Amino acid sequence: MSLTDSFIYIIRDNPVSQSTIQIASSVLNKVGGLIPVPKPKETLPALMTPAPLPQLFKLVGYSGLFIRLAGLSGAAAVGLGAYGAHSIMNEEGNEHRKRVFETANKYHFYHTIALLAVPLCHYPLVTGGLLTAGMLMFCGPCYYMSITGKDQLRRLTPFGGVCLIVGWMTMLI
Repeated sequence: MSLTDSFIYIIRDNPVSQSTIQIASSVLNKVGGLIPVPKPKETLPALMTPAPLPQLFKLVGYSGLFIRLAGLSGAAAVGLGAYGAHSIMNEEGNEHRKRVFETANKYHFYHTIALLAVPLCHYPLVTGGLLTAGMLMFCGPCYYMSITGKDQLRRLTPFGGVCLIVGWMTMLI
């Protein structure tokens, strides 16, 4: 519809204008004046069907692996959270292990949700790989230490943290 067609529709062809013109014409006809009522052009309504949107799972392509990985990681986070709530959090004392477990579980959940956005990134394999490696190297040793009390894997957590940070940064490019 062009600008002229839109203007004509607003002034003359829309139902409100047609009703107003007909009422005014009938009143003036009764008074004695004669105003011809223009007949609207007979047009068929334009039926426009929107283009079908591709299904979301088709958009992710080969990056759908990260959606599945996010599902697996989320299930693991829920399971580990339940285990921690019923075993570690019920133990008396050793607040440090409880805090470490809570931190690991919180970061595990956050980065599981971030994995869902990986297919939308420009470089999904790089971003997803870094986030996955970061979760394994950061959350894994934290879970291990809080469950067993041993801190042998503690040296991996800074590398996992760096992977997580760089993974988030790759979403910028």
